[in-house]
Amino acid sequence: MKASNSSPILTLVLALVVSLLATAASAQQQLSFNVAVTGGIAPVQATMRENPNAPSIGATILTVHGFTETAASWNSMTTALFSHPATKFRVKRVIALDLPGHGQSPIPVLANGTFGALSIYDNVGVIIQVIDALRAQNLGPRVVMGHSMGGLAIQSVQETLLAGGSSLAKHGVLRAILLAPVPVANITQWAPASTTIPASYFRFDNGTYIVIDGFGALFGGGFTILSAPPPVPPAPPTVAPAALALFQQTGFAGLIGAEPQVTAGQLVGVIPNFPRPSARQGAFAPLKNGTLLTVIGFKEDVLTPAVLQRPLYEHLIGRQGLMYQEVTTVDSVHSMFIINPTGMLDQLFGFDDMF
Repeated sequence: MKASNSSPILTLVLALVVSLLATAASAQQQLSFNVAVTGGIAPVQATMRENPNAPSIGATILTVHGFTETAASWNSMTTALFSHPATKFRVKRVIALDLPGHGQSPIPVLANGTFGALSIYDNVGVIIQVIDALRAQNLGPRVVMGHSMGGLAIQSVQETLLAGGSSLAKHGVLRAILLAPVPVANITQWAPASTTIPASYFRFDNGTYIVIDGFGALFGGGFTILSAPPPVPPAPPTVAPAALALFQQTGFAGLIGAEPQVTAGQLVGVIPNFPRPSARQGAFAPLKNGTLLTVIGFKEDVLTPAVLQRPLYEHLIGRQGLMYQEVTTVDSVHSMFIINPTGMLDQLFGFDDMF
């Protein structure tokens, strides 16, 4: 009799589990866009994941990856946003964009140019077009979040829109969060730790572009610890253990995309008279231009050191402010958001208020 009474309960539980699994399976969706770039039209993809815990009024975030990254680099960050106590009821969906030639976005075949000739300004145009296309589908992002070169592109998006009499706020974007962004050209001198790319990383197909294999990405600086923690004297650069473990498990499968040679050269400043983009002082002045900016630096970052980030933040908002934050844990490397996003969120005050 006892077993008989428990059977309906067990059936209900199993049905609930099946329902939850079905919801999880349908929570990820691929979105497709055709966007104008130099030389023609490029098809691009974005991966949308929805948080079943958040209300419909929760924030939609559009994420922009960095140099040779893909939308998949945001997977662990998305999971953390959907589960972290500070954000799990505030973030409704994350839409991770694959820039042309990265991840799910194929290398475009252009009528009047080559993929290798695309620049950071092409990425800027892609982002603006995708924001507008999402708005047309009632999926307009309230927040944009960019990492490294993706953060630079977002700075340039705002400058481009301001120069045309518009702004991110006028396109519905009220918050911008930049993780270890490459600074705009007119605020500080910057070059990555190493600008020499081995010839084996170049591929020639429909224009010249760069492909970095998993091993190269592991030791390329994104996952490198700057120094040993005090009181140990500074040690030679080492890879964060969490990054090494991830590499051993996955080989960084899916995290690496093809980068146009012009984009790479513009980023590191090796193309004469073609510097990386600039942005005016106060481009993100919130009372004037309407989008609240947060810049996050990482203490162990060897590519875009934390010392560069506060001056960049103050240039972009036009004054001192409270929304520059620095993560100081021993694994606070350039790409910490990939290997330990929960640890990153734990260190950020008021992160829930960014959504």
